Amino acid sequence: MKQIKMTEDEFYEKYKPIKNHLDDNASWGDGNGFKTFDEELDYVLEVREKEPNKVWTILECDGYSVISSGYHHVNRQAYLITEVPCEDDVEIEAVDPYDKLKGVIETAQTAFWDAVAESYPEIESGDFTPLDTVIFNTACEDAIEAWVSGNRKEVEL
Repeated sequence: MKQIKMTEDEFYEKYKPIKNHLDDNASWGDGNGFKTFDEELDYVLEVREKEPNKVWTILECDGYSVISSGYHHVNRQAYLITEVPCEDDVEIEAVDPYDKLKGVIETAQTAFWDAVAESYPEIESGDFTPLDTVIFNTACEDAIEAWVSGNRKEVEL
C-alpha cells in the first residue's frame, strides 16, 4: 500500500470534504466534520457501506490532529466525507503543519523539564514566572520552526 502525506490545505483542495448536512454547527473546516455517535455516525457508516473511499477519520495522534483515509475507530475525533474518493491501495495522512508543531513543542518541553527535574532532585517545585514561560515557549517554537524549515523545505509552518 502506498502512503502519502500532505497538508490539510492540500487535502481540502484535492478531496473536497462535503458539509455536514445534519449539524449546522459542525466542526472541522467549513462545517465538514461528522460526530462519532448518533445519527451522524449512522450517516458515516451508510456512506462507508456504499463508498468506503469517501470516508476519512480525524485522529488524535501525539497531541495533534491527523486526517487519515478510511474509517478508523481508535483515537477518532470526527469523520469527514469527501466528494472525491481516496485512490485504491493508497493510505493518506493530512496534517496541519502548525498543529503538528504544537504537539512537537509540547512533547519536547515535557522531555526538557523532565531532564531538568531529574538533574535537580533537591528542587521540589516547578514554578516559572508568567513572563519566563512566554519567553521559553516562544524560544522553543522559534527553534523548532527554524529546525524544521531548514531541514524539510517542503513543510511550511
